[in-house]
Amino acid sequence: MKFSWLPSRRRERGTDARAASRYRASSQVASVGHGDKVVLLDLRSEQYYSLDDVGARIWHIMAETPSSEEIAAKLAEAYDAPVDIIRQDVDAFVNGLVRDRLVEKV
Repeated sequence: MKFSWLPSRRRERGTDARAASRYRASSQVASVGHGDKVVLLDLRSEQYYSLDDVGARIWHIMAETPSSEEIAAKLAEAYDAPVDIIRQDVDAFVNGLVRDRLVEKV
């Protein structure tokens, strides 16, 4: 996933997540921090996923504030970028996690 609001990164288009949607990690996913990254293990498929520093930050924020709107607001505090652009990228990222069954809507 490329985040458009980070320097020298291009934006991916298309999002389905709704700002009011809330998410949580699937009970079938184990996660562990490794430096500034997070490694996920889908216990059903036994596939590993690696999240970069921004993906790891979203993963951690999602545990305490599970809506994409709240996640984007927290990221906007840390990065110098418009919250609307961040929200689009967060929606795309979270949709990918939902698609891969790593998180679920609640």
